[in-house]
Amino acid sequence: MIATVKRVGTLQTDLQVCAHCGAAVTHLARHQPRDEGTKVFCCTGCKTVYSILRDRDLLGFYEVADNSVVSLKEKPASDYSYCDSPWFRDMFVKASPNGAWSLSLKLPEIHCAACVWLLEKLPEMLPGLTGARINYLRKHLTVSATADITPAQAIQLVADLGYAPDFSRESAATQKLSAYDKSLLRRMAVAAFAFGNAMLFSLPEYFSNHVESAFAKTFIVLNAALATFVLFYSAGEFFKSAWRALKKKQVVIDLPISIGIAAMFVRSAVDIATGTSAGYFDTFAGLIFFLLIGRYVQSRSYAWLNFERDNLLFLPLAVRVQSNGGEIFTPVKELKPGDALRLLAGEIAPARCRVLSETAAADYAFITGESVPVSLVKGDMFEPGGKVVGQSVKLTVTEAVDQAQLNRIWENAPRENEDILSKPAGGFAERILPWFTFAVVAIATGALLYWLPRDPAIAFNAFSAVLVITCPCALAMAKPFSFFTAQSALARQGLFLKSAQTIEKFFNITSVVFDKTGTLTQPGAFDIRFDAVSADLSDPDRRAIATLAGESTHPLSRAVAKWLGEAFHEVPEDFTENPGLGVAAVIGNDRYLLGSAAWLAAEGVIVADLPSAEFSSVVWCARGKTCLGRFQVRNQLRENLSETVERLKGEYNLSLISGDSAVEHDRFAAIFGSGAHLSFHARPEEKARLIGELKKSGPVMMVGDGLNDAAALAAADLGVALTEDNSHFSPASDAVLSAAALPQLPGLMAQARQSRKTAITAYGVSFAYNAVGISVAVAGKLTPLFCAVLMPLSSLSVIALAFASAAITARLRGKN
Repeated sequence: MIATVKRVGTLQTDLQVCAHCGAAVTHLARHQPRDEGTKVFCCTGCKTVYSILRDRDLLGFYEVADNSVVSLKEKPASDYSYCDSPWFRDMFVKASPNGAWSLSLKLPEIHCAACVWLLEKLPEMLPGLTGARINYLRKHLTVSATADITPAQAIQLVADLGYAPDFSRESAATQKLSAYDKSLLRRMAVAAFAFGNAMLFSLPEYFSNHVESAFAKTFIVLNAALATFVLFYSAGEFFKSAWRALKKKQVVIDLPISIGIAAMFVRSAVDIATGTSAGYFDTFAGLIFFLLIGRYVQSRSYAWLNFERDNLLFLPLAVRVQSNGGEIFTPVKELKPGDALRLLAGEIAPARCRVLSETAAADYAFITGESVPVSLVKGDMFEPGGKVVGQSVKLTVTEAVDQAQLNRIWENAPRENEDILSKPAGGFAERILPWFTFAVVAIATGALLYWLPRDPAIAFNAFSAVLVITCPCALAMAKPFSFFTAQSALARQGLFLKSAQTIEKFFNITSVVFDKTGTLTQPGAFDIRFDAVSADLSDPDRRAIATLAGESTHPLSRAVAKWLGEAFHEVPEDFTENPGLGVAAVIGNDRYLLGSAAWLAAEGVIVADLPSAEFSSVVWCARGKTCLGRFQVRNQLRENLSETVERLKGEYNLSLISGDSAVEHDRFAAIFGSGAHLSFHARPEEKARLIGELKKSGPVMMVGDGLNDAAALAAADLGVALTEDNSHFSPASDAVLSAAALPQLPGLMAQARQSRKTAITAYGVSFAYNAVGISVAVAGKLTPLFCAVLMPLSSLSVIALAFASAAITARLRGKN
């Protein structure tokens, strides 16, 4: 007889909460951390933090407003003694002649006001620390200290408080972009200063006919001086960009901008020299200022998300290398074949290694997409990027880090032009630029030829006026502001784009491809079904198996323990764990076993002949030699996944490409429908190849989460990396999608496409202003006052339109 039991929820008694994080505390752990018998904690990490705060009289931390403490249960303790090594100091520590030092740490776990309060109290916790300053937006902590303490002591304290540092460095592209932004801000500041003062100096000229000659000349000279400095310092980039494009026989928007800038400056200088007017220098400075605002908006991206990934950021900074004197922390980049390593649970193998321990277990989910940990024995290969599951493992390096499969996955991924600042963008504006430039020159020439026989003075005036008034300031700002406001609105909803230009990639997408493990499934969350051999588990058996499973470090055992609920309070006897195979212990008077069918059979258990499993993973249990049944385990689907896929079906061709086994093919076929293409057992290179095949039918968007998706994300026209935590590592991509926002993906894509209509409308507004300006210019009636009003008004109209459109679209999407 086969009995199938489905349980929803868990059973618990004597429920308590952790004194540090407030999480529910069960009795599944072997030892329950306590504090002098009065406080209970969910884990040793939480107890450590509470003890540190109590001993230093800082329990006021728990009373800080906006305190949302995170449990440390799933965060293994780390040893940061290597932070005193010379190579670490050279990389990260800034030393002073008197022995003092300072250090900047990236702390992704900073998330609330209480974090800031606590970390800025560090000098009170560790004598020798002289300062602790938080940059909340960048999640950076800067500490300074005397020679009395070492960097390792400070970093260890920070980590013990629950803020594990991230030592990954910015990529070269991100650093380059940051330097560019700083230079751009300086040029914007100069243009803004000149604009404000030039407008002030020009007001008497516009609104009074009784300005003393000496004052009028002084104002003109000051305006000319400011404009000249703006021309050579603030506007120089536009001329350089236009010249580079012309040498490549390209027409970029900086070409008509440069023509307009030059025409306005020359026209102003001529008008001043001939005494015709005071020139357009105030409008000139304002024009440069608005153009630089648009350029700054165009260059901005979420640098803290670090879209330009280096594959070494995924690897640990250093690992324990065995030597005659014990263990030495060695930088990953210095590892060589033959080095003997010891990795703890949760640590990642930096290179291909051979297993020296008798048994081991590796989690390759982030590398291959395989959701089930792999069991290894002595002599097997431990692949790079694999995470140790269970007890620590001894390994020997067989190939250098730069030759690892991890590198090959990364390097085989196609890369875009890395010069992200000068790479020309494509789109509507770029397609019309040659025509716009030709039309401007044609109209100016036509006005010149029309007026030349009649009045040469008006002819020159009309020719230069057309070039001045048609400087495409508003046109240059239309797309950057339309896309940037949309980018900001999407970011507030959980979709972070590499740059505003990324929005254009949404416009023509015809196919959407998903990875499975970690993308469509919820990491750490499982659906479980128990198939009993003859009858449901008795209460003593259930509690005993929950106790046994709670002792294991294997993720499937932990899932079973959580699903079963209440466990016995006593510590099991003769507990043994074979990583990746199973666990056994004596509980009461019986020996219980939990693990794979093969392992139970090797232990003398006659495994029952049950129908084929429907779930991806199976864990068998036994009492003595009696098989009690099996737990079928599969990853839990993301919230509202079926509804999300259903909304996408109507507009896109859907595909699933997974590195996992095909056990769940039918499950996902039911969700995606008969028209979807589902591929399993796909290695990273195969994923990229399949994306290439799909691109033959139109632009493809790929959504994935693991390093195994890096090649596919790069091969797709639009790569979207899904992440549980935006500050943690995810593959290089065009966009990062918060996992919580996955159900909103169809709406977010629609909102991104809406920005195209906003940009086109902004172009229409720009052209309308140009039409008005041209009608005045060709008549030879353009005045400095008219120009000073029209050009800033056109720019401000485009900006207002972009912000209004993004706000309205986001609000309407939220209501729907």
